[in-house]
Amino acid sequence: MNFYTWFYHTDCRVAPLQLWATFDDLVLETERFAFFEEGNGYRGLKRFLQIGKTVIFDNHNHALFFWYEKFLEMRKQYAGSEVQGLNVVHLDQHSDRRDNVYVFKPERLTADYSKEVFDFVQEKTEVGNFITPALLSGLIGNYYEIRTEAWFCDFKAPDEYVLDIDLDFWAPEMGIDFQKTLSKLQTLIDQASLVTIATSPYFLDQQFAMTLLSQLKFL
Repeated sequence: MNFYTWFYHTDCRVAPLQLWATFDDLVLETERFAFFEEGNGYRGLKRFLQIGKTVIFDNHNHALFFWYEKFLEMRKQYAGSEVQGLNVVHLDQHSDRRDNVYVFKPERLTADYSKEVFDFVQEKTEVGNFITPALLSGLIGNYYEIRTEAWFCDFKAPDEYVLDIDLDFWAPEMGIDFQKTLSKLQTLIDQASLVTIATSPYFLDQQFAMTLLSQLKFL
Protein backbone atom coordinates (compact mmCIF):
# COMPACT_ATOMS: atom_id res chain seq x y z
CA MET A 1 0.00 0.00 0.00
CA ASN A 2 1.37 3.41 -0.95
CA PHE A 3 0.92 6.47 1.25
CA TYR A 4 1.80 9.92 0.04
CA THR A 5 3.96 12.72 1.35
CA TRP A 6 1.24 15.21 2.21
CA PHE A 7 0.48 13.18 5.31
CA TYR A 8 3.84 14.32 6.62
CA HIS A 9 3.46 18.06 6.07
CA THR A 10 3.86 20.02 9.30
CA ASP A 11 0.87 22.19 8.37
CA CYS A 12 -1.25 19.22 7.31
CA ARG A 13 -4.96 19.39 8.10
CA VAL A 14 -4.91 15.89 9.54
CA ALA A 15 -2.67 13.94 11.87
CA PRO A 16 0.45 12.50 10.22
CA LEU A 17 0.38 8.88 9.12
CA GLN A 18 2.85 6.51 10.78
CA LEU A 19 3.82 3.57 8.61
CA TRP A 20 4.85 0.14 9.93
CA ALA A 21 3.24 0.97 13.27
CA THR A 22 1.98 -1.24 16.07
CA PHE A 23 -0.98 -0.84 18.43
CA ASP A 24 1.51 0.35 21.03
CA ASP A 25 2.00 3.49 18.90
CA LEU A 26 -1.59 4.65 19.52
CA VAL A 27 -1.57 8.08 21.19
CA LEU A 28 -4.40 10.57 21.68
CA GLU A 29 -3.90 14.16 20.54
CA THR A 30 -3.54 16.78 23.28
CA GLU A 31 -3.54 19.95 21.14
CA ARG A 32 -5.17 19.60 17.73
CA PHE A 33 -8.96 19.35 17.46
CA ALA A 34 -10.06 16.71 14.98
CA PHE A 35 -13.80 17.42 15.04
CA PHE A 36 -16.03 20.39 15.80
CA GLU A 37 -19.69 20.32 16.77
CA GLU A 38 -21.72 23.34 17.89
CA GLY A 39 -18.56 25.32 18.52
CA ASN A 40 -16.91 22.64 20.64
CA GLY A 41 -13.70 20.92 19.62
CA TYR A 42 -12.98 17.22 20.09
CA ARG A 43 -9.52 15.71 19.98
CA GLY A 44 -8.63 12.61 18.00
CA LEU A 45 -5.41 10.73 17.35
CA LYS A 46 -1.93 12.21 17.44
CA ARG A 47 -0.97 9.97 14.52
CA PHE A 48 -2.84 7.83 12.04
CA LEU A 49 -1.37 4.33 11.99
CA GLN A 50 -0.79 1.69 9.35
CA ILE A 51 -0.52 -1.68 11.11
CA GLY A 52 -0.13 -4.31 8.43
CA LYS A 53 -3.33 -4.28 6.38
CA THR A 54 -5.10 -2.14 9.03
CA VAL A 55 -5.28 1.66 9.00
CA ILE A 56 -6.49 3.52 12.09
CA PHE A 57 -7.59 7.17 11.99
CA ASP A 58 -10.05 9.45 13.80
CA ASN A 59 -12.70 11.06 11.53
CA HIS A 60 -14.46 8.40 9.50
CA ASN A 61 -14.44 10.19 6.13
CA HIS A 62 -10.68 9.54 5.89
CA ALA A 63 -11.62 5.95 5.04
CA LEU A 64 -12.49 7.04 1.51
CA PHE A 65 -8.86 7.91 0.78
CA PHE A 66 -7.57 4.52 1.95
CA TRP A 67 -10.25 2.73 -0.05
CA TYR A 68 -9.05 4.62 -3.10
CA GLU A 69 -5.48 3.49 -2.39
CA LYS A 70 -6.75 -0.08 -2.20
CA PHE A 71 -8.54 0.34 -5.52
CA LEU A 72 -5.28 1.52 -7.14
CA GLU A 73 -3.51 -1.51 -5.69
CA MET A 74 -6.15 -3.83 -7.14
CA ARG A 75 -5.92 -2.15 -10.54
CA LYS A 76 -2.18 -2.88 -10.63
CA GLN A 77 -2.72 -6.43 -9.43
CA TYR A 78 -5.27 -7.15 -12.14
CA ALA A 79 -3.59 -5.17 -14.93
CA GLY A 80 -5.36 -5.64 -18.22
CA SER A 81 -8.65 -6.59 -16.58
CA GLU A 82 -11.52 -4.32 -15.68
CA VAL A 83 -11.52 -3.74 -11.92
CA GLN A 84 -14.94 -3.55 -10.31
CA GLY A 85 -15.66 -1.41 -7.28
CA LEU A 86 -14.65 -2.58 -3.84
CA ASN A 87 -16.85 -4.76 -1.69
CA VAL A 88 -17.14 -2.73 1.53
CA VAL A 89 -18.46 -4.18 4.78
CA HIS A 90 -19.32 -1.19 6.97
CA LEU A 91 -19.77 -1.56 10.76
CA ASP A 92 -21.22 1.64 12.22
CA GLN A 93 -23.74 3.23 14.54
CA HIS A 94 -24.66 5.61 11.67
CA SER A 95 -25.23 5.13 7.95
CA ASP A 96 -22.87 7.95 6.81
CA ARG A 97 -24.89 8.13 3.59
CA ARG A 98 -26.33 11.61 3.79
CA ASP A 99 -26.57 13.50 0.52
CA ASN A 100 -23.36 15.09 -0.73
CA VAL A 101 -23.58 17.80 -3.39
CA TYR A 102 -19.99 17.10 -4.45
CA VAL A 103 -19.23 14.39 -7.00
CA PHE A 104 -16.33 11.99 -6.75
CA LYS A 105 -15.45 11.78 -10.44
CA PRO A 106 -15.31 8.24 -11.84
CA GLU A 107 -12.34 9.31 -14.00
CA ARG A 108 -10.26 9.33 -10.83
CA LEU A 109 -10.56 5.56 -10.79
CA THR A 110 -8.68 5.22 -14.09
CA ALA A 111 -5.32 6.63 -12.93
CA ASP A 112 -3.46 7.79 -9.85
CA TYR A 113 -5.14 11.01 -8.67
CA SER A 114 -4.22 10.50 -5.03
CA LYS A 115 -3.49 14.15 -4.26
CA GLU A 116 -6.82 15.21 -5.76
CA VAL A 117 -8.63 12.46 -3.85
CA PHE A 118 -6.94 13.49 -0.61
CA ASP A 119 -8.14 17.07 -1.16
CA PHE A 120 -11.63 15.85 -2.06
CA VAL A 121 -11.87 13.90 1.20
CA GLN A 122 -10.66 16.87 3.23
CA GLU A 123 -12.67 19.59 1.53
CA LYS A 124 -15.77 17.93 0.08
CA THR A 125 -16.76 15.24 2.57
CA GLU A 126 -17.78 14.99 6.20
CA VAL A 127 -18.16 12.04 8.52
CA GLY A 128 -21.84 11.69 7.64
CA ASN A 129 -21.73 11.94 3.83
CA PHE A 130 -18.58 10.28 2.49
CA ILE A 131 -20.24 6.98 1.53
CA THR A 132 -22.53 8.56 -1.07
CA PRO A 133 -19.83 9.85 -3.47
CA ALA A 134 -17.91 6.58 -3.11
CA LEU A 135 -21.02 4.64 -4.18
CA LEU A 136 -21.97 6.94 -7.05
CA SER A 137 -18.46 6.93 -8.50
CA GLY A 138 -18.17 3.15 -8.58
CA LEU A 139 -15.34 3.11 -6.04
CA ILE A 140 -17.67 0.94 -3.95
CA GLY A 141 -19.29 -1.88 -5.88
CA ASN A 142 -21.20 -3.91 -3.30
CA TYR A 143 -21.93 -2.22 0.01
CA TYR A 144 -22.90 -4.08 3.19
CA GLU A 145 -24.08 -1.84 6.02
CA ILE A 146 -24.19 -3.43 9.50
CA ARG A 147 -25.72 -1.44 12.34
CA THR A 148 -27.07 -4.02 14.82
CA GLU A 149 -25.57 -6.90 16.78
CA ALA A 150 -27.99 -9.44 15.30
CA TRP A 151 -27.18 -8.36 11.76
CA PHE A 152 -23.48 -8.50 12.57
CA CYS A 153 -23.58 -12.00 14.03
CA ASP A 154 -25.58 -13.42 11.09
CA PHE A 155 -23.60 -11.65 8.36
CA LYS A 156 -22.02 -13.73 5.58
CA ALA A 157 -19.13 -11.85 4.02
CA PRO A 158 -18.29 -11.94 0.28
CA ASP A 159 -15.11 -13.64 -0.92
CA GLU A 160 -13.04 -10.44 -1.07
CA TYR A 161 -13.85 -7.27 0.83
CA VAL A 162 -12.69 -4.22 2.71
CA LEU A 163 -13.79 -4.19 6.35
CA ASP A 164 -14.64 -0.69 7.54
CA ILE A 165 -15.13 -0.27 11.29
CA ASP A 166 -16.44 2.75 13.12
CA LEU A 167 -15.72 2.03 16.77
CA ASP A 168 -18.94 3.82 17.76
CA PHE A 169 -20.65 0.57 16.74
CA TRP A 170 -19.77 -0.43 20.32
CA ALA A 171 -20.73 2.88 21.93
CA PRO A 172 -22.50 2.27 25.28
CA GLU A 173 -25.84 3.51 23.93
CA MET A 174 -25.77 0.77 21.28
CA GLY A 175 -25.85 -1.97 23.93
CA ILE A 176 -23.60 -4.26 21.87
CA ASP A 177 -21.37 -6.53 23.93
CA PHE A 178 -17.84 -6.19 22.55
CA GLN A 179 -16.64 -9.44 24.10
CA LYS A 180 -19.53 -11.42 22.61
CA THR A 181 -18.79 -10.09 19.12
CA LEU A 182 -15.00 -10.59 19.24
CA SER A 183 -14.99 -14.02 17.60
CA LYS A 184 -17.05 -12.84 14.62
CA LEU A 185 -14.97 -9.68 14.39
CA GLN A 186 -11.75 -11.66 14.32
CA THR A 187 -13.04 -13.77 11.43
CA LEU A 188 -14.02 -10.67 9.45
CA ILE A 189 -10.67 -8.98 10.13
CA ASP A 190 -8.67 -12.09 9.21
CA GLN A 191 -10.43 -12.50 5.87
CA ALA A 192 -10.50 -8.83 4.84
CA SER A 193 -8.01 -7.50 2.29
CA LEU A 194 -7.98 -4.11 4.04
CA VAL A 195 -9.30 -2.96 7.42
CA THR A 196 -10.08 0.71 8.06
CA ILE A 197 -10.91 1.78 11.62
CA ALA A 198 -12.28 5.16 12.74
CA THR A 199 -12.16 6.24 16.39
CA SER A 200 -14.87 8.89 15.76
CA PRO A 201 -14.26 11.84 18.11
CA TYR A 202 -17.52 13.37 19.46
CA PHE A 203 -19.48 10.19 18.70
CA LEU A 204 -17.32 8.05 20.98
CA ASP A 205 -15.25 8.90 24.03
CA GLN A 206 -11.69 8.58 22.78
CA GLN A 207 -10.40 6.92 25.93
CA PHE A 208 -13.05 4.25 25.41
CA ALA A 209 -11.96 3.99 21.75
CA MET A 210 -8.42 3.34 22.96
CA THR A 211 -9.72 0.60 25.27
CA LEU A 212 -11.45 -1.09 22.34
CA LEU A 213 -8.32 -0.81 20.20
CA SER A 214 -6.19 -2.27 22.97
CA GLN A 215 -8.35 -5.39 22.78
CA LEU A 216 -8.20 -5.51 18.99
CA LYS A 217 -4.40 -5.72 19.15
CA PHE A 218 -4.69 -9.30 20.40
CA LEU A 219 -6.89 -10.49 17.53
